Amino acid sequence: MKYLLFLLLLPIKSFAVNTWDLTDPSNLDIANTYPNYQLLQILSFEDTGNGQSIIGFKTEKSNENWGPVFAASIALSKNGNQRIYIYTARTCNNTQKRYEDIILKTNEKNVRYSKYCDGSIEYLTPRTTAGDNFLESEFKKKNVVVIEFSDIKLVFDARGFTKAWNSKGGDAL
Repeated sequence: MKYLLFLLLLPIKSFAVNTWDLTDPSNLDIANTYPNYQLLQILSFEDTGNGQSIIGFKTEKSNENWGPVFAASIALSKNGNQRIYIYTARTCNNTQKRYEDIILKTNEKNVRYSKYCDGSIEYLTPRTTAGDNFLESEFKKKNVVVIEFSDIKLVFDARGFTKAWNSKGGDAL
């Protein structure tokens, strides 16, 4: 998990793709969705090449650092099963194994997620096999996967997901 946190803290601008200036009037529709931010950047699994789709925000365009940053990441569970984890921008320091369930609208369907803390950042993964299968299917079949929290809507770019999923080698026999 520490490796993932390092990747999340890398400057997003090094990828230089899919950036929207939310102060530009031509981006008003997007800006209305994210009124507290001036820049938005979305990277697909294809863009990162590391099994992640990343969404980053800047509250000030002149600020060098991106934050908050969210990620959809393909990784192996403790059981060795391949899963999708959603890393939030919320910090934490309690390393309890599972401390809360949360229901989030995911591509217009309610999905129950379990919330965890790795000691520094919160992350979520579907609680049920049906939720897990649905999320995997949405990333494979759709161009974007939208996950709606109470305070923010995340639009993950799914391009390159299937290739990233297949290359991770999880769920091997």
